[in-house]
Amino acid sequence: MKDREFEKHDTAALAYLNDQHISNQRTVILYLAKKIGVNILSGRSIMNVSLPIRIFEPRSFLEKTANDFSNTPYFLEKAQACSDPLQRFKWISTWQVATLHLEPQMMKPFNPILGETFQGSFGNYEVILEQISHHPPISAFQIWNASDESAPKVEGHFVFEASTGIRKMTGYKGGDMKITFPDSG
Repeated sequence: MKDREFEKHDTAALAYLNDQHISNQRTVILYLAKKIGVNILSGRSIMNVSLPIRIFEPRSFLEKTANDFSNTPYFLEKAQACSDPLQRFKWISTWQVATLHLEPQMMKPFNPILGETFQGSFGNYEVILEQISHHPPISAFQIWNASDESAPKVEGHFVFEASTGIRKMTGYKGGDMKITFPDSG
């Protein structure tokens, strides 16, 4: 990876500097442009264009989503140690901001199947996800500390959207998350 100067932009942006992945993505864009053009000229739907396997990563969509929770034990334990609700709020907010750098990826996970599940753990914290909707893609999740009944529990769902343009790709993750601290009544 070589050093590069970042261009100044009006809005905040992330720069991806892995030249191999960038090269792979460029070949995929050319491939898709060609396939879409052929489908349009032949009167077929562009929805039937398959993505080439080289842009996919080996992890499933739910496994990749679970990875976004990898720093959960640290921040939930910090929040649990506080009795002041404002301090807890600050630790939970910090957790959410600290997660942002884990999400952007150049490789695409395989689309989840409706009803697919993933189970994993980070230290004493268990995480389980289930794909509960395909269009729009919605993933439900639960996180809890299996060895500590007094630890906070997290549950909720994420809704994912993506769009592409000629020079950009936009991703959106929304949804609801509920964090329950058993000692707060």
